Amino acid sequence: MSSYARTPHFDEVMAAVSFIWEDPRGWEWLVALNLRVIRAFLELRGIGTSLRLASEFSLPADPNQRLIEACRALEADTYLAGAGVLRFLKGRGVIARRPVDRPIHWILGIKGFPRTDVAVREAVSIPCYPALSDGEVARVIEAVRAAFGASEKG
Repeated sequence: MSSYARTPHFDEVMAAVSFIWEDPRGWEWLVALNLRVIRAFLELRGIGTSLRLASEFSLPADPNQRLIEACRALEADTYLAGAGVLRFLKGRGVIARRPVDRPIHWILGIKGFPRTDVAVREAVSIPCYPALSDGEVARVIEAVRAAFGASEKG
């Protein structure tokens, strides 16, 4: 951590995510921690876009219909899959990656994790670390907003 301590925004980022170690007992479920971290970074950068969970909607079990109905429920006019988002962001000068190359259950040949399989195919990890310059942070924010059609105010 000492090498990051001299990077721009270190203190700001550490203060924003200090809740992780201040009360580690509060994270019974990884999804709760993930959502809190995402919300912390949205707040830190002044992005007002709301987060919605699929569990908030009554969606069909079929994966394709589920996706279609989720888009309808959110009144979405565009859907970018993981690969499309990667290409779009790269075109805007932002290198994003898949967060996991091959999950352990794929390596071990274990089946039965359909939600993880979808997440591996669709999730995208954007640059988000203390060493980013202000210009790099602005470029990432602008590219993500453009990818999802968000306005300046979220």
